[in-house]
Amino acid sequence: MNVGLDPVEVMRSIGVFSRVPSGVAEQLTARSTTRRVSAGDWLFRAGEPSDEMFVILTGRLEVVAESPEGNRRIRLLSAGDAVGELGVLTRANRAASVRALRDTELLCTARDQIESLYNEIPGFASAMVQAVASHLRQDSPRPRTTAYAVLVDGRLPAEQIRNLLMSSLMARCRAALIEVPALLTDESHLDPLALARELDLSERENDVTLLFSSMVGADESWVFCVRQVDSVVVVAPPGAPPRPELVELASTAHLERVEVAFVGPPVATPATAAWLNHSFVTGHHQLGEENEWAETVDRLARSMLGQATGVVLSGGGARGFAHIGALEVFDEAGIAIDRIGGTSMGAFIAALYATGVSPREIYRICRKEMVEQNPFNDYTLPRASVLRARRGEIMMERIFGATSLEETRIPCFTVSCDLAAAEVVVHRRGPIAFAVGASMSIPGLVPPLASGSRFLVDGGVLNNLPVDQMPSGPGPVLAVDVMGEGWAPRTVQWETRPGRPGPRGHLELLLRRGPERVPRLAETLVRTTVIGSWRMAIENRLLADVLVAPAVGKTGLLDFRRIDEMVELGRVAASESLETIRERIAARSLVHSP
Repeated sequence: MNVGLDPVEVMRSIGVFSRVPSGVAEQLTARSTTRRVSAGDWLFRAGEPSDEMFVILTGRLEVVAESPEGNRRIRLLSAGDAVGELGVLTRANRAASVRALRDTELLCTARDQIESLYNEIPGFASAMVQAVASHLRQDSPRPRTTAYAVLVDGRLPAEQIRNLLMSSLMARCRAALIEVPALLTDESHLDPLALARELDLSERENDVTLLFSSMVGADESWVFCVRQVDSVVVVAPPGAPPRPELVELASTAHLERVEVAFVGPPVATPATAAWLNHSFVTGHHQLGEENEWAETVDRLARSMLGQATGVVLSGGGARGFAHIGALEVFDEAGIAIDRIGGTSMGAFIAALYATGVSPREIYRICRKEMVEQNPFNDYTLPRASVLRARRGEIMMERIFGATSLEETRIPCFTVSCDLAAAEVVVHRRGPIAFAVGASMSIPGLVPPLASGSRFLVDGGVLNNLPVDQMPSGPGPVLAVDVMGEGWAPRTVQWETRPGRPGPRGHLELLLRRGPERVPRLAETLVRTTVIGSWRMAIENRLLADVLVAPAVGKTGLLDFRRIDEMVELGRVAASESLETIRERIAARSLVHSP
């Protein structure tokens, strides 16, 4: 089967040569040579002579502006694109550097070969100048991730996982599978270049292509797969640590995403930590046991296609109960939530949902723990805080136990603030009880939580709506902000105190003369926590694809008795946003009509 791109057809199709006289593409191709550049290698660097023009036959390149402050990507180029043509025409040195993101095959044409055509073909030079000018005016869209390497640990049922994943992808888009044999050697009679060309052709005809390989260790097939793609999914047992050769490869490859999917009962093993300690790992999934794979592999597929919906829940004390109603509506409407995070009360509810607790059960827990038992009333002499916070600590341990964020049913994060460094701390790993407890440690009301040299308090101090901490790449982000109406002074719960001390002042209070109105102490502390981040919350609202803002009105931040009212307000706001949410999710769809 002819799986490569015909160089003449490529030369004819690219914008630079679309206007040149007939036959030029054939002549240029005849005077050109082919070159291969390995993933990670530089094709050329800024400042070098512009002595060749290149056309990409297979693979992908990035144009980079290098500087002492760091490299900046200017453009991404894929099969059919030309690079270096402007320098050849102007004889100027290279203005930027170009590096291979994948193993790339190029058609190279020397400058003297192009210049020789100026005299041989009338009008060739002017046509080239016009074509290049037109080419430079065109926007160059960023190529979407279309090729994934899926590397499955050979000790797992690879065929079953492959079939589930392909079924889920094909239900959403045009998906193709290329199975890579165990060894790409001469004895296997398989040509890596031919496979690379097959991948390139598949990308042109499909929305996503999987290079699939199942091995116990990272052999040549895994190396080949990683060097051809933009993103990688490694499917591993919880107890299997990353192999050094794969770590080295993933660390040096210029990949957009590396996700790890753990198969088996979710546990935070040292191997799990070893995977997540690597900076190149951009996300992880818990596929669970076999009876869960249909649902969890579906979630993995949505993440790969950029359709994984994320939800961010704001802080807001008792107003945060509105999050329960919003989540309930999302579930009823069939909106799959694939990742979640939040601050303060939003962190508490997000963590419960991430561990698999239904919104109805979250309501029951909140009513029992926050309303009936109220952990915010174990007062003490105010040395470090008004409350001892022992009740809250016991509550967290009772609800979350020793479960870690790495083990949650869907990825989850919480946000706290480091008092010492005055910076936001994002918790994506470690015990949930600690991560949520830190996010809910209202300064002055409860003591900070110590973590090494850090002293952690409520995340609302610096970021009460942490949409900026939820990556948008894997899919749309929904934000539920219960503080939308919460910054105005009229929403504070007030109490009165005498304008004068002593019996006369109390008498004036009883006669309703001259009282001084002030917020209650606890309300002041809670409100002070979030008021400093209101500007950040406004900015983060703009980052969300959809904003859900329940009309919580004048509800006090510690008025937990209004839980039923808040839940209903959350339901109303979420219901009113459903149409917009569905539109945003549909905009990410890659499904094609027959």
